[in-house]
Amino acid sequence: MGFKNLSIFNSSTHVGTSDARAICLRFSLFIGVFAAIFAAFSFHFAAITTKNRLIYRKPFKAFVDSNPLVLFVGDSHPGMDIDPVALNGTFFSLAEGGTNLRQILLRIDFAVRKKPSIRFVVIPLDYHIFATPRYINKWFADDLYYTDNMSLIMELYDVSVLEYFKQRMAHHLPLTSGNNWEKYGLVVIGMLERTLFHHPRKMGAGNRASNLVVDLPIWSTLSERQRYSRAKRRVASHFDPSIVVPEMVCIFDRLLNYCRTHGLATIGVMYPITEDYIRAAAGYDLDKVSRIYEERRNQFLFILDYRQFYLDKPQLFLNSDHLSVEGVRVFTERIQEDIERKLFK
Repeated sequence: MGFKNLSIFNSSTHVGTSDARAICLRFSLFIGVFAAIFAAFSFHFAAITTKNRLIYRKPFKAFVDSNPLVLFVGDSHPGMDIDPVALNGTFFSLAEGGTNLRQILLRIDFAVRKKPSIRFVVIPLDYHIFATPRYINKWFADDLYYTDNMSLIMELYDVSVLEYFKQRMAHHLPLTSGNNWEKYGLVVIGMLERTLFHHPRKMGAGNRASNLVVDLPIWSTLSERQRYSRAKRRVASHFDPSIVVPEMVCIFDRLLNYCRTHGLATIGVMYPITEDYIRAAAGYDLDKVSRIYEERRNQFLFILDYRQFYLDKPQLFLNSDHLSVEGVRVFTERIQEDIERKLFK
């Protein structure tokens, strides 16, 4: 009887071991299939975003071979309104569309570490840099391409060590991030629309290669109603729901303090906008932003105000707050002359 029970026990153990092996095999197969699918999607994502990555990285690579005294930083206003290829050797631009104050400081930190020769930093003083849309952007994974200043990143973004390493992983493996899955989905949908419905690809203005390619009408060709409607949407995207977030003002002060402690003189620039943009923004408390700048005026070597510089020349604008190809040419020449005259003459 005892031997029979032992035999049954051994048989049960054998069955249990077989089941465990089968489960492990299935789990390994599942992981392998999942990894293969993830790798395929990752490869596809990398392939369709290669051009964007190269465009993004190009100025940082070019910066290493430059020797500028004056650095432009900021979002699409300096990024689009100034042609970096047309700048003489005194200047260099690390401006990029959508850049917020945190990223501006990270780029200044990168530039100072690479080129101690930089003496002047040109900072945008636009109405929207303290607003909610710029505050809520806390994605820094892409910035890890040029910076490894972990302590500065954690300070500016107020993130934990875990969040820092999550975004570092997303930098190396983009599809580990929900942000990049969303981007991937939008890109794929756009590709399908163009393929199935023959929708033309919408091009924004870019000037990294001194080659502005756009399919948007010049601002002056639109009717007054069209211009105001587009300007109103643009202003809302800049300011809503709050035009000044206190934390962004603190980061602005942190940026100014960084420049001061690193021996950098700051130059403020208010970039050109249209009359339509000014009208559309009239309902917002722009004076609140102006007071922030006025209270810190003595921290700038000088401030250049171009906001109303081209109000009578709508043909120089692409949209309510960005210049056209001709506008970029005119403005790039003008801002270089103005800064050089004030600094060196």
